[in-house]
Amino acid sequence: MIAALEKIAPTRYAESWDQPGLHIGSRNARVRRAMLCIDLTLPVVNEAIEHHADFIIAYHPPIFKPLPRLTDDHHKAEVALLAARHNISVYAPHTALDATPNGLNDFLADLIGPGRVRPIIPAPRNGTRNVKLVTFVPEKSEDRVRNALTSIGAGLIGDYEACSFVHAGHGTFRGLPSANPTVGRAGQLERVPEIRLEMILPHNLVADAARLLRSVHPYEEPAFDIIPLEQPPDTPSIAGQGRILELKRVTTFARLIERLKKGLNIPFLKAHRPARKGSIRTIGLCAGAGGSLIEHAGPIDVFFTGEMRHHDALDAVEQGIGLILAGHTNTERVYLPAYRERILAEFTQAPPDILIARTDKPPVETV
Repeated sequence: MIAALEKIAPTRYAESWDQPGLHIGSRNARVRRAMLCIDLTLPVVNEAIEHHADFIIAYHPPIFKPLPRLTDDHHKAEVALLAARHNISVYAPHTALDATPNGLNDFLADLIGPGRVRPIIPAPRNGTRNVKLVTFVPEKSEDRVRNALTSIGAGLIGDYEACSFVHAGHGTFRGLPSANPTVGRAGQLERVPEIRLEMILPHNLVADAARLLRSVHPYEEPAFDIIPLEQPPDTPSIAGQGRILELKRVTTFARLIERLKKGLNIPFLKAHRPARKGSIRTIGLCAGAGGSLIEHAGPIDVFFTGEMRHHDALDAVEQGIGLILAGHTNTERVYLPAYRERILAEFTQAPPDILIARTDKPPVETV
């Protein structure tokens, strides 16, 4: 399942501040029934339990900031504990799904109409979205360290996981008097057989990998390198955050409003007409809260997103840009049926059941 999810939306496309990937459970767990939702809440987990689901795909990361403790008197910890007690794994794609080709933002562009689509901020061709993690382990610990790193997303290349390169050699070290070496004695120069282990790693998982490596590596002070990688110069930049849609046929602001109401299946939108009267051709858009992308969008007639901060909206209005705000999760939940079909298409044999949670609802509603 995780290989399919990361093929659809590689975590390297996620924003650096984001926390995509597996949040609860094992990467190797067998999935018989999965449930899709936007937010992982107690009602959603209870619904998953009721339907005997063993995997939840929650668009928003349920553990965004470190939890101070895992006790049921903290609501996020309570949700995580309940899922863990029932052996339910939880995965979150978030901004990787926004940015990926044919992902959430492209889906929103299709709702508006045909035209030329490009990212507002393209995924860099020569950036550091991936790094190479290089570490040095005793021969008997090679599999343990590789398996641990694989469990958090290292070594994933296309349709293949646990990809690594190993090379045998010798490492030397001399422990200081305060050291407690796993091999040999402090104060004595040691020369031991070691394996150089290399694995690709998404840049946003570097901190997690470093913590994990220190916990599973047998040495008191494991040595490792983090090497930024460049993509080939011919890598297409069709992924990235937000979208610019240049409509094939111009439209009016009123028609655009009605088209979005119908596509999102909602009765109301918040809107501000563009200062320039007339037809609309160029639209910037981003699922969720995309107001920060306006300054990168260039000349646009209208910007469409879920919600914006007050002063970002004010700045856009003063620039003459039209605004359409549909509500944060209204721009995300509409994609779940299409996302379900994309996931199922990745399984050629024995696809899992995939349900869409009925108890997953916006935290507030229009009254």
